[in-house]
Amino acid sequence: MLTTDRERPCKMLVAGLLAAMVMGFAGCQKPAPAPEVLFKAAARPADYPPSPALAARVYLDATASMDGFARAGAESQYVQYLGDLDLALKRAWSNSNVEYYRFGSVAERLPGTSAYRAAGDVDFYHGGANFLETRIDRAIDEASPSVLTLVVTDLYQEDADVSALLQHITTRVTAHRLALAVLGVKAEFNGTVYDVGYSHMKFPWNSQGDAKRRHPFYTVMVGRTADIVRLADQLKAVSQIVRMENLVIMAPTVVSSPLDWRAAEVTRQIGIGQDARVVDGGKRGALAFLTNRNTDLEFDASFSYNPVPYAPAIRFSKLHPPSALVRLWSRPNFWTAAASRDVAPGPKPEAFRLEKDGEKVTLRGRIPAKSLPSAGTYAFALNQELNFDDYELPAFCTAWTLTNADIALYAQKPEAFDGSRTQNLSQFVNGVWTIMLHEYQPTLGTIYVYVRR
Repeated sequence: MLTTDRERPCKMLVAGLLAAMVMGFAGCQKPAPAPEVLFKAAARPADYPPSPALAARVYLDATASMDGFARAGAESQYVQYLGDLDLALKRAWSNSNVEYYRFGSVAERLPGTSAYRAAGDVDFYHGGANFLETRIDRAIDEASPSVLTLVVTDLYQEDADVSALLQHITTRVTAHRLALAVLGVKAEFNGTVYDVGYSHMKFPWNSQGDAKRRHPFYTVMVGRTADIVRLADQLKAVSQIVRMENLVIMAPTVVSSPLDWRAAEVTRQIGIGQDARVVDGGKRGALAFLTNRNTDLEFDASFSYNPVPYAPAIRFSKLHPPSALVRLWSRPNFWTAAASRDVAPGPKPEAFRLEKDGEKVTLRGRIPAKSLPSAGTYAFALNQELNFDDYELPAFCTAWTLTNADIALYAQKPEAFDGSRTQNLSQFVNGVWTIMLHEYQPTLGTIYVYVRR
């Protein structure tokens, strides 16, 4: 059909209006929604900041295995430590309410605000039938988010004791999303070490003023992560006995604040049509790129890294690439949750990796153009999975442990006994950390990246 001269301007006008409408819709295209909306991310309970006021219960092991610390004399590091612990609690929380108990198979409240001084008396450890067995689990049963529970003991545990204690941790500590810490201290000792090995051997031990022969005791701390960290910092400040390398805090999280774009810097970018920028991504922020259709995208981003103090160290060189959940937001101008769909296959996992760089963590990304075939906004949720082997526990957890081979030797040669180490220490710490990882599944935080094609 031929078009007359009169009709041609009308059709050109209609075409121009349609083009303007299309361009208008494209120009006012709304951004993809916040990561929390797009990925339905669940918020984790906060472990910070510390409690403004504190109730603390301090349980002092009053069984005969501990009397060697009192027999070492008034200058014993054990007695000094209890004074340091009391001072640290009161400095950390000026309005703290601290209660002291002595315990064996039961717990008895000790009167007075300085009741810990009684532990310097040998008679404290000979209280009769209720103080023949160390039941740490009874103290842990009282743990709650509103109370900081501290158990001071030599931690000499049989295999069955360790199993029972780990069961209580699973049912009580993790049920309240609490952290558990172990602080080791060595002190002068002149007494008997009981319940060594399956045959319940006992050995006399005298440290004889030799620092290398000092006998270890431990404070097991159960409470909110931030409260334990605050107490540890105060102990570090007030005590000349405590060594922070002999402390491990096993907590629901491994970072005090997750990796966040709002505390990050893009240090390298290739194939990006528009400078990277943080867009409104809700609580975590998201990094937006505008890239060309046929260009691979590469970038490095440096994040502030805030690990929980005294937590097991992450061995970044051992980490596998983070997992990546990818979604495509592809409907311009009509933004509904139904418009989002998973992209499969997306970039391979090795497209991203996390590296430790001094006090920072660097995310390195490489997204091939061919892995983003459709137009739209691609949203990546990157999560670094962490396994037991990705962590390194403090050296004392192993160095202070009596092994089964050691115990077999002592059965043949009692004179070879080494009272500077503890039976089943590494089994206990490893068992607690395994439970924490299984129950809490701690991460460094989810990193969101938006790429618009």
